[in-house]
Amino acid sequence: MLAKTKAGTKAHLLLNLTRRRRLVVRVLCVNIGVIHGQTRSHPMPRLRVLLLLSALLAAAMPAAAEDFVSPPRTIDDIAALLDQQALADPARAERARAQAARQPGAGLAGAALVNFLVVRANAAGLIGAARQEMRDLKEAERLTRGKRGRSRHKILFELSRAEMIEGRFRDAISHREESLKVLSDRGRAVVVGRLPSLVRFYVAAGDLAAAESTLVRSKRALAQAQYMRFWRHRGNQFTANFEIAKAFLLDAKGKYREAEVLHRRAIERLIGNLPDKGSSTFFIDTSRRNYAGNLLRQGRLLEAEFQARRALTDTLRRVGRDSPETGLVLTRLARTLVAQGRAAEAEKLARVTIDVYERMGASKDSIQKAFARGLLAEALAAQGKWRKSLSQFETLKQDLVGDPVTFAQRFAGNLSWARAALEAGRTADSLALTETAVGRVLERVGPKHGTTAEARGLLAAAQARAGKQTESLENFRSAVPILLSRSRQADDENTSRPAREERRTFILESYIGLLADLGEQAGEPGLDTAAEAFRLADVARGQSVQRALAASAARSLAGEGKLGRLVRREQDTLKQISALFGLLSNATSAPSGQRNPMALKSLRQRIDRLRDERANLAEEIGERFPEYADLINPPPATIAEARASLLPGETLIALLVGAERTFVWALPKEGEVAFATAPLGAKNIEFSVAWLRHALDAELETLDDIRDFDVDRAHKLYEALLAPVEAAWKDADSLIVVPHRALGQLPLGLLPTAKTTVDPESQPLFAGYRQVPWLLRRAAVTMLPSVRALATLRSLPPGAASRHAYAGFGDALFNAEQSRTAADEQSAAMKSRGIKSRGAIRLRAAPPSQGTEGLAAQIGQLPRLAETADEIRSIALALGADLSQDVFIGKQANEQVVKTMDLSGRRVVAFATHGLVPGDLDGLVQPALALTAPQVAGVAGDGLLTMGEILGLKLNADWVVLSACNTAAANGAGAEAVSGLGRAFFCAGARALLVSNWPVETTSAKALTSDIFRRQAAQPGLSRAQALRSAMLALIDEGAYRDQDGQALFTYAHPIFWAPFSLIGDGRGANAQAIVPPLRPKAKRRPKPAASAPAASDNNVDP
Repeated sequence: MLAKTKAGTKAHLLLNLTRRRRLVVRVLCVNIGVIHGQTRSHPMPRLRVLLLLSALLAAAMPAAAEDFVSPPRTIDDIAALLDQQALADPARAERARAQAARQPGAGLAGAALVNFLVVRANAAGLIGAARQEMRDLKEAERLTRGKRGRSRHKILFELSRAEMIEGRFRDAISHREESLKVLSDRGRAVVVGRLPSLVRFYVAAGDLAAAESTLVRSKRALAQAQYMRFWRHRGNQFTANFEIAKAFLLDAKGKYREAEVLHRRAIERLIGNLPDKGSSTFFIDTSRRNYAGNLLRQGRLLEAEFQARRALTDTLRRVGRDSPETGLVLTRLARTLVAQGRAAEAEKLARVTIDVYERMGASKDSIQKAFARGLLAEALAAQGKWRKSLSQFETLKQDLVGDPVTFAQRFAGNLSWARAALEAGRTADSLALTETAVGRVLERVGPKHGTTAEARGLLAAAQARAGKQTESLENFRSAVPILLSRSRQADDENTSRPAREERRTFILESYIGLLADLGEQAGEPGLDTAAEAFRLADVARGQSVQRALAASAARSLAGEGKLGRLVRREQDTLKQISALFGLLSNATSAPSGQRNPMALKSLRQRIDRLRDERANLAEEIGERFPEYADLINPPPATIAEARASLLPGETLIALLVGAERTFVWALPKEGEVAFATAPLGAKNIEFSVAWLRHALDAELETLDDIRDFDVDRAHKLYEALLAPVEAAWKDADSLIVVPHRALGQLPLGLLPTAKTTVDPESQPLFAGYRQVPWLLRRAAVTMLPSVRALATLRSLPPGAASRHAYAGFGDALFNAEQSRTAADEQSAAMKSRGIKSRGAIRLRAAPPSQGTEGLAAQIGQLPRLAETADEIRSIALALGADLSQDVFIGKQANEQVVKTMDLSGRRVVAFATHGLVPGDLDGLVQPALALTAPQVAGVAGDGLLTMGEILGLKLNADWVVLSACNTAAANGAGAEAVSGLGRAFFCAGARALLVSNWPVETTSAKALTSDIFRRQAAQPGLSRAQALRSAMLALIDEGAYRDQDGQALFTYAHPIFWAPFSLIGDGRGANAQAIVPPLRPKAKRRPKPAASAPAASDNNVDP
C-alpha cells in the first residue's frame, strides 16, 4: 500500500536518515497513505495532513544549525567583518548610479521605453533611490495599462513594493492586487508564490480583516497548487511563503509565540531547499531578519541579536556591504542593541548604515537613509549626547526638505528630538516639537495612550523650563497618572524599553523638580508638594529594577495553577494591545488619502475590547492574589504609609538624584517632615562617589597601596545631602536610607558629620581614622531598595523559633583545576592572606570580563575564593551551627543543593561568592550568584543562581548574607543588581540582606560578620541595624591586625576594613512583631464590556 501512494513513494528519498528517523517517517507515511486514499477529493484536509507531516519531519531532522549560542558582548567581530568588505565592488554602485541617471533617447517609445524605465527603476532601487524608482515604475505602469501578462505583472509588483516603502498603503495594495489579476493561467505558480505577500500589505495598512481573508485565499491557492507540476520543485518555497505571511499576521496581533513557531519552520523549510546548507538566499536572510524582530518583541534580546547577526553575515556573503539589503539588516541589529541598552554600539552600526546608503549613491531624501539617520540620533540621545543627537535630527530634516509630507508623517514630533532640543538649551524649539508631538499622537492613538502621556509630560517639562509653571503643572497632572498606570506601560512597542524608561524617569524627575520649586515659592494652594513629590520619587527610582523583577516573577509563576493561568492571559493580552497599537501607529503614519478609515476604526475597537479584557484580568489578579499584584505593580508609597511603618527612634531618609539636583526627604516617626534640594546632579554625585570609592575598591596588593580616604569630600557630600534635613533626623538612633543611582554604591555611614582631618602619622597605621566623626557614630544606617519595601517587610510575622540557625555556602569551585587543589584549601587560604609586617593583604578578585562560551563554560573563568570557606565557618561557629550539617563548601556549594534544600527552616543563609551583573558573562541577562560549576559538582544547571531562580526559593530568613559579591560596581550596574537581587530575596522570604560593597580583606571581614551574629546571639533583643553598627564601631575603635606577640601592626579604622558591608531591608530584631499597614481603599471592579461583534478569529486560517 505504501508503494501505491505518492506519500509512500516520497519516503524513498529519506533513506539517508538514521534508523530511528527512518522508522518515524515510514510510520507517518503509512498513515498519510491511508488518509490520502480516503480524502483524494477533499484538498483542504489533505493539505493539513501534508503540512502536519512536514512539521513532524522537521522535528525529526536536525535543526539546521539553529541552535542558539550567546553572542559576544561586543560588536568587534561585526565591525571587523564590515571593515573587510568596506571596499567591496565599488564599480557596481557606480554602474547603478550611471544607469539611474540615464535619460531616454529621442524617439524612444512603446515597449522599448517601458523596458528603459523598468531598467532605470531597478538601478534606482539598487542605490536606495526609492522615489525615483517609484516615479519610473509609475510611468511604466501608465504606459502598459490595459495589457496583461508577466511584463505588466512585474511592473505592478515592483511598483507596489516601492509604494509600500513610501507608506502609500492604498496604492500599494491596489497595485499588488492588480499584479496578481493580470497573469494568465500560465502564471498560476507566480500567484501562489506571491499572494501571501499581500497579507503583509493589508497588515501594514491596519486592515486585519482583509489580511485574514487574504490568508484564507492564499491557503486555498496553496492547496490547489500541490496538484500542479511546479509543486515538486517549488512547493516548499510556496509553503514557506504562506507560513511567513501567517507569522507576520500573528506578530501584528501580538501572538508572538505562535508566530515564532512559523518563523522557525519557514526558515528550516527554506534551508532544506538549498543544495549547500551553508549557503543562503534573499528569502532566508529576510526571514531571519523578521524572526529577529519577533524575538525582539518578545523581549528575548540575545536570541534576537543572534538571528540578526546571522542574517547580517549571510547577507554580507551574498550581496556584499553596500547593498540596500545589508542596510536593512544593519538597522535591525542596531535596534536590537538599543533595546539591550548598548547605545554606543548601536551608534556605530547606525553610522555604518548611513555610510552604506551613501556609498550606494542613495539620494539625500532616501527614506531608508532617513530611517538610519533617525536611528543614529536616537542612539546618541540614549547616551546623553544631546547636541550631537539634535544635529542629526536637523540634518534629517534638511535632507527631507523636498518631501515635507514624508517628513511630517514619519519624523515630525519625535520625542527624542524634543528631548534633545530641551537638553541642548533650545527650550523654544523643544516646546514647538512637543506641541507637534502631542497633536500627532493624539490623532494616532488617543488621549490615554502611554506615548501621548510621554509627549504631554515632555511638553510639561519644556514649559517648566520656560517658566510656564501653571501650564506645566496642568500637563504633568494629566500625563503622570497615565504613566504610573501599569495598563499603559506596554502601549508603545516601537520605542525601545531603555529609552522609554529613561524618558519616563525624566518626566517624573521634572515634575518633582516643579513641585519642589512650587513648595519653595509657597505656590499652588491645596497642593502638598513634598508629599506628592515623595510619592512619585519611589516610582522614579526603580522602574528598570521593578520591570525585571516583575518579569522574573511572572516567569517563575508560569506553571503554577490559577495564578499562573491568569498571569499568562494578562501578559498575552498586554502583548496583543502593544502590537496592535504599534500597528495603529504605523497605519496612521500614511498620508490621509492612503488610509482605510473603516479598517482603522475596527482596529481601535479591537484595542478597546482587549484593554477592557486586560483591565478585568488585572483586577481579578489583584483581588484574588494581592501579594503578586503588589509585587509586580506596587502602588507608590505615601508619606503617611511610610511613617506608619517606622518605630520610635527611626527616621526614613529618601533620596532621588536628578540630572541637575538631588531631592532629599527626612521622615521621622513623629514631627515635621523635611524636604530639601541639593545643587548636585547625577554627574556630580557619580564623580563624588567614584572619588570616595577610589580609596575603597582599587586593586590592592599591600598595605602601602591603600589610599587615604578623602574625609573632606565625604563631609561635603554630607553637608549637601543630610545637613539640610538634619532637624528631622538628629534625634534618631537609626536611619533607614532609600538611596538612588550612584548613592546606592556608597554606605552613608562613612560620611563625616563635621569637618575633620586625619593625622597620617598616627600609630598604629590608620589609627587617625578613629577620631573621625562618622555618621555611624550618631546612628545605625540601614538601606532599602524602595520605600514600599519597608511596609512590605515589616508586615511579615517573626520567624519560627524552631528554625535551624544557619546554612552557609562558600568557596565555590569553578573549574577542574580548582577542584584538584581544593584538598589544600586551608593552606591556600592562608597563603592568600599573606600578612607579614606591613606585608601583603590579598583582596578577593573581581570576575573577568571576557569570554564567549556558554554560561556554564564561562563559569570556569572565575577565580576561586578559597578564603570564603573560613568566613562561612566562622559565622557558623558564632551562631552555634553544626559544621557538618549547615556548612556547604566546595563541591557542595552548588545550584542543585541550594534549590532542593529546605531553606525555609534557616534563620541565617549566607553566600560567600561572586555576584555577577548582566554582561559579566555572555548571555547573562539577570544579576546572579556564582556557585560551583555543574561539571565539577556533577549536577545539572549552569552554576548560576539568577534573580529569577532566587524568586523561586522558599525562605524564612532573618538574614541573607551576600559576602564577596562586590556588586556595587562603579559603573552603576552593580547598584541596580543589588537592588534586583535584594528584592528577589525579599520576595523569596528574607527580611534583611548583609551585602558587601567592594572586595573585602579576609581577616577583618571574618571578624566583622562573626561579631554581628555573636552580639545577636548574646542579646536576642538587639536589632540587626544596631548589631551591625556595634560590630563596625568595635572594629574602628578596637580592631587591629596583630603579630604573634600581640603587637598591633595596623588598625581596622580605615573604612576599607569596617565599611564594606551594607544592611539592606528590615533592620529590626529577629523577634520583632509585624506592623500591619493601613488598608488602601479597593478600587471598584469595572463592569465587563458590553457584548459586541467578536474579533475576527484565527481559526479559519490555521493549516
